[in-house]
Amino acid sequence: GWKNVFSLNYRTSHGSLTKMVEALSKRVDEILEQTHSDQIDIVAHSLGGIISRYYMSLGAGRGKVHHLVTLGTPHRGTPLSFFLKAGFMGGLNTDLRSGSYIIRLLNETALPRSSRLTSISSKFDFVAWPGGNCHVEGLPRNAFQNLELQNVGHLGLLYNQESFNTVMNALVGESSSTP
Repeated sequence: GWKNVFSLNYRTSHGSLTKMVEALSKRVDEILEQTHSDQIDIVAHSLGGIISRYYMSLGAGRGKVHHLVTLGTPHRGTPLSFFLKAGFMGGLNTDLRSGSYIIRLLNETALPRSSRLTSISSKFDFVAWPGGNCHVEGLPRNAFQNLELQNVGHLGLLYNQESFNTVMNALVGESSSTP
C-alpha cells in the first residue's frame, strides 16, 4: 500500500561506517526532496541497521527518520566482529565489537522525539549472534520495541513470511502519517 518504496545498496569494502552513513544521508535527502516529505521509515538488515541508527541518532538524519525497523542488527555489538577484519579494510571490525565506542554511543544517545526503533531478531541468527545482541533499548523507552522470531536465520530474516509480516505490522501498527 505504499506509494514510495526506495532501496539503497552501499559499499562495505572500504570498512568505513561513516562513509556508509554518508551514502545513506545522501539517499534519504534525495528521497525527501522527491516525495516532499519531512520523514521516512527505514527497514534495514544487519549492518544496515547500525548505519541507519547512527544516521537517525547521531548524524544529519536526526528527526528525518520516523520509524527504523531492523532485522538481525547487533545493536549491542557482536563478538564475531573480528571476522570482519579479514574481509574489509578500515575499522568496521572495531566499530561493531561488543562494548565499542560506537555501540556504547548509539545505546546512550536518545532518539529524537518523533522517532521509533523496532528490532526484529531470532535466536537462530548465528551471524548477529544469539543471546540478546539484537535487543535494543534506550531513551525514551516507549520509542523502542523488540520482537523475536523463531526458527529463522540471519538471511532468512529477509525472506521469511513471518519476518515480512512482522515488519509490516511494526510499520502499520501505529498511527502514522508518514508517506
